[in-house]
Amino acid sequence: MLRALIWKDIRVNRLPLTLAAALVIASYAVVAIMANVDPSSAAEPWQRRAVAVIFIGSMTSHGLSQLALAVLSGNLFAAERVDRSAEFLVYLPASRGIVLRAKAALLAAVAFGLLLLHIGGMQLGLIFGELPPPDTSLFTMVGGISAVGFCGAGIGWLASCYIAHMN
Repeated sequence: MLRALIWKDIRVNRLPLTLAAALVIASYAVVAIMANVDPSSAAEPWQRRAVAVIFIGSMTSHGLSQLALAVLSGNLFAAERVDRSAEFLVYLPASRGIVLRAKAALLAAVAFGLLLLHIGGMQLGLIFGELPPPDTSLFTMVGGISAVGFCGAGIGWLASCYIAHMN
């Protein structure tokens, strides 16, 4: 039952999931374009520019993906209200706890997948590149950005639940 509810949530929340994927791809593309447009980086070898694009693109993408997570968490209940699938769920033998677990599992899986993608890109940039280490630790930067995303997702979830019960 949980698997079916997760697939239903994926199907219902295609737009926020597509937004997350588009923001990831767009952030890498914008950083790549900016690296090629910058005249000071044109003298550098392409390997160094590629590594810089991967590292900076991962940092930028991680920041933008927090916005996508907030939108996804806010849409988890709102989408069911719009397409009336919440009323359909009442007639199924699924309890509220299972429905909430399915929504939380989708949100956690997307957040964890994006986090692994971005940390992997940052580590590749630091390992294979000759980039100077950042002033603060990578863990501190990623942790700070992720904390903002966690709060944004919580606020989106709360707002979506609160508005769902107002109607």
